[in-house]
Amino acid sequence: MEIKAILKLLGDSANRGKHLICVAGKVFKARNGREAKRILNRVHKEFPHQKITLAYVPKEDSLVLSPPSLV
Repeated sequence: MEIKAILKLLGDSANRGKHLICVAGKVFKARNGREAKRILNRVHKEFPHQKITLAYVPKEDSLVLSPPSLV
C-alpha cells in the first residue's frame, strides 16, 4: 500500500481510536487489540506472502509521547 494512502487513512477522523491492518490494497479495522490480533491471524493466513502494515490511530484527545533525542 502506498504511503499516501496510509497517510490519508491516518488523517480520517472515522479511524480515530482504531487499529488499521493494511494488506494487498485492503484495509481492515479493529476496535481493540484483541480484535486486531484476530484479524492479523486471519490476514496472515489469507495473504501469506504479502507485506502487512499495522497502525493505530490515536483518539483526538490522546497525548502521544516520544523518547528524548539521543543527539
